[in-house]
Amino acid sequence: MSEFTKISVIIPVYNAELYLHKCLDSILNQTLQDFEVIFVDDGSTDSSLNILNEYAKTDSRIIVLNQENQGQGNARNLGIANAKGEYIYFMDQDDWIDNNLFEKAYKKGKDFDADIVEVPFIYEFGSKSKISTLKFKMPDNKVFDYKINKNYLFGTSFAGWSRFVKRELIEKENIQFSKYRSLEDFIYTIKAKIYAKKIVSINKQNYHYKVRSDSDLNSKKYYKTESIKALHEVKQLLIDTDLYNKYKKDFTMLTILSLVDTYKCIPDENLNEFLQNSKLLLEKDYKKFLKYLERDNRSFFQRIFCLRNEFKGDNKQKILTIFNRDFIICENMQKSDKKKNWCFLNKDVPRILVHFHLYYHDQIDFYIEKFKNITDCDWDFFVTYVEENEESNKKILELKPDAKLILVENVGYDVWPFISVIKSVNLDEYDYVIKMHTKSQRNDILRFKHILRTGYWWRNELVNTLLKSKHRFRKVLRYFDNKNVGMVFSRLLLQNIKSLHKAYRDVLEDEVNNLDIKTKCRNWCAGTMFIARSDIFKFLQDNNITIEHFPKKMCTGAADSKAHIFEAIFGIEVVESGYEFKPISNGLYDTFCDFIKAEFQQPLQWLFCLTNIGNEKILTIMGIRIKICDIIPKN
Repeated sequence: MSEFTKISVIIPVYNAELYLHKCLDSILNQTLQDFEVIFVDDGSTDSSLNILNEYAKTDSRIIVLNQENQGQGNARNLGIANAKGEYIYFMDQDDWIDNNLFEKAYKKGKDFDADIVEVPFIYEFGSKSKISTLKFKMPDNKVFDYKINKNYLFGTSFAGWSRFVKRELIEKENIQFSKYRSLEDFIYTIKAKIYAKKIVSINKQNYHYKVRSDSDLNSKKYYKTESIKALHEVKQLLIDTDLYNKYKKDFTMLTILSLVDTYKCIPDENLNEFLQNSKLLLEKDYKKFLKYLERDNRSFFQRIFCLRNEFKGDNKQKILTIFNRDFIICENMQKSDKKKNWCFLNKDVPRILVHFHLYYHDQIDFYIEKFKNITDCDWDFFVTYVEENEESNKKILELKPDAKLILVENVGYDVWPFISVIKSVNLDEYDYVIKMHTKSQRNDILRFKHILRTGYWWRNELVNTLLKSKHRFRKVLRYFDNKNVGMVFSRLLLQNIKSLHKAYRDVLEDEVNNLDIKTKCRNWCAGTMFIARSDIFKFLQDNNITIEHFPKKMCTGAADSKAHIFEAIFGIEVVESGYEFKPISNGLYDTFCDFIKAEFQQPLQWLFCLTNIGNEKILTIMGIRIKICDIIPKN
């Protein structure tokens, strides 16, 4: 390598193994080849140093220096001390340049004998790019300095990669980077701008600055408290060069904006020290700094939704903004359990006992599909049957591996098996009870238009009213948000007690008296497919009801089981327990309403809602619950 080269490129490196190849290749592919590249490894712990050494073996223009981790400023100063180029240029380890940058910048510098050649740049956000816009517009093909245009000194980028600087100027004026790890390039840039007599600019953005959240610039792990010391250096330079009074306003604004940005990264334990040092630096302008901390300079979308740290009084607070309303956050609550869907976001997950009496095994597939719609709850599955069927058992256990399969006598239809299950559990462990059973086919002529309906239409109507879909099931459970509702079932099952055969009514009256039920109920659920509150059925546990209550033929001679008597008793007990019925239909209108509410109402509550739980205000956003200390009133 000769003692002289046109350009020295200095690049500090720290754990950049993912980016070095692109950066280096963009340099080595330059149309101007008379340059050197000085890499200063700042104590990398990954394979960065190995990558650099491999490149250095194949190209003598690549120089690799090492130092213990001291920050970018010290690394760049080490590079300056070893540079031989006519112009010195800095790059960041994860950026890249167009292949004609060196040629354009060097030619422009030589043509005008310039001390500085300014380089416009492009922000790179992944797949998107944005051209930089600066306060000072660079004149094209004209020589200038800071005296010609006051805005130049503080109106262009302070980054080292924004300009080529003559090595002669750097050595003559001892232009160095700050030793501090934050804002280390401010003093270098300001000093170079002040002492440069001739400044020019190239007219195209040839530098690509990669914006990364984990870069040194954005990392919270670096010593952000040192930014105040770096700003003190700039202030002292302006004082020493008799420029402070002239540029006080610009310096103050630079300092305020830098400190506001720094403030977001200051740990709570260093906050008081940071504010005190800021006050010493800004003096009378400290109050302006506080106003900027409180200033609402959010974009339109940030006014719709944003989470930020904000200065309130002497404290830093987390402020959540939603539709221009500000909430002070106390703490984030845990994310809702996956079983807690938006439907039950602000209360406990329902616990449900599901009883299914399987008499007709050929219907198992239909019911399995319907039971799949029981969602967003904890449920125990009790299946009773009168004869074994391995295929049915297999399908049930595939649906619910912990299902309890119970072989029962063929007595009391589905009612006695249901009662026996209720008597075997602790009802206090459940919020609701779901009762389902298989049904035979039936033919009916509907009252309206004399339409004949055949097959399983009756069964399908009763089951689909409750379990047609997940949305339908959620809607049914939401009826219980009304504390007065005790039982939900198909409207087709709602009948008046008087519709019972007189023989049934006589037996019903005797049974009601035996159970010491006082309520006189006119209506009942004529069929045992329903969802009801669990505490309604405690009377079944408190009374001595046994299988003997269900002879195959009733003592009245009526050709039926006593099971229908208990169907009516279940309905009477709903009223006896202080609740009311909620018969619902499964018509087109209801289906439409179900769709609208399921698709829009509850997801919006999952997306956003503000509720009171006890004495606490809980804000829910996309399933995350946040405890709110206070709501900031609008001015």
